[in-house]
Amino acid sequence: TGSSNLWVPASTCNDKGCNGKHKYQSGQSSTYQNNGEPITITYGTGSMKGTLVYDNVSVGGVLVKKQEFAIATELADFFQGSPFDGILGLAYVAISADKVPTWFDNAVSQGAVSSSVFSFYLDSTNGSNNSALILGGTDSSYYTGSITYHTLYLDEGNYYTIQFDSISVGSTPIALGCTTCKGIVDTGTSVIVGPRNAVNKILSTLNIASDCSNLNSLPTLTITIDKIAYPIPASIYVLKETILGKSVCQAGIQGATTNNWIFGDTFIRAYYSVFDHGGKRVGFAKSISY
Repeated sequence: TGSSNLWVPASTCNDKGCNGKHKYQSGQSSTYQNNGEPITITYGTGSMKGTLVYDNVSVGGVLVKKQEFAIATELADFFQGSPFDGILGLAYVAISADKVPTWFDNAVSQGAVSSSVFSFYLDSTNGSNNSALILGGTDSSYYTGSITYHTLYLDEGNYYTIQFDSISVGSTPIALGCTTCKGIVDTGTSVIVGPRNAVNKILSTLNIASDCSNLNSLPTLTITIDKIAYPIPASIYVLKETILGKSVCQAGIQGATTNNWIFGDTFIRAYYSVFDHGGKRVGFAKSISY
């Protein structure tokens, strides 16, 4: 939800980034139409170069006819070994490279979905394939309680940007250094990202032991949006892995050279996230993940 273009690897791509991926075979599609316009897309990590084509595109059984999308003839090494073949951007067309119409906008205009809403459930179980993208609405089996909605502020390039009040660790408020704090809700970012100084304060207050020895006594991380508190337990915000037979823990929070925050998958794993694309709002409800 932090980008708007759809692309897949082209059959002619031999870069390391394309190795092992399923590739688009235009000659095997009777609905393929050439466009030929070159396109380049650069992400926070990685990039692609390719050309634009038209074809019918089905995602989870939702069919969009004559969708314009990119086929990657060059793909950055960053994508080598990634478990996905391409990217389906679900943000607004304003940030679409070359202003290519988005797949979801076309799904809405063609009546392929019942409403201009989609939602995400991200499972927190290692190795699980139970995460879900619901196109055209929500699924109450993935959350508890009710969904609380927050208005988008589309002055940040038409990302899913919201204003938020504060972040605290346990009962300790963190000095964020922003009078109007903004966060982008982005499924394509694995962690929570924020200005380096503020994130360093959070990390020092959390004080996560790298050997995971204090995992069961760590405080709750709480993000407050429109006076609604969204607590995130350590079971969600701590990333635990095994290296050489030993447990290693680190926070799913990173500092960066930025003024805004990104509420990535660390937040979304805790809160079922609803993107009301047409209503220009996002909604959150407690995930069944914890």
